[in-house]
Amino acid sequence: MSRNPLLLIHKPLAFINKKQLSKTQKNILGVWKGYYKHESKNIPKERRVQKTYFTIEITKFNNNKFEGKISEDKKSSGMNGVGSIIGSQ
Repeated sequence: MSRNPLLLIHKPLAFINKKQLSKTQKNILGVWKGYYKHESKNIPKERRVQKTYFTIEITKFNNNKFEGKISEDKKSSGMNGVGSIIGSQ
């Protein structure tokens, strides 16, 4: 795993009623953009230095669990389509 953290830029969604959310929920819900890159020696060198950009939309957060959607930018060698993301703290 990379020692460098992912670069994440947060842009909150306009339609969320922020008065009903806890401080933690306000910080997590929304659209996050960033990139990842491979550093493993098993990956060809030209792929290790390349950044793949992605967008994550966190739509639900409750009891330290979250749900949303994830997509990658095809122009930066990302995969096609939109996937689901489910996780917890």
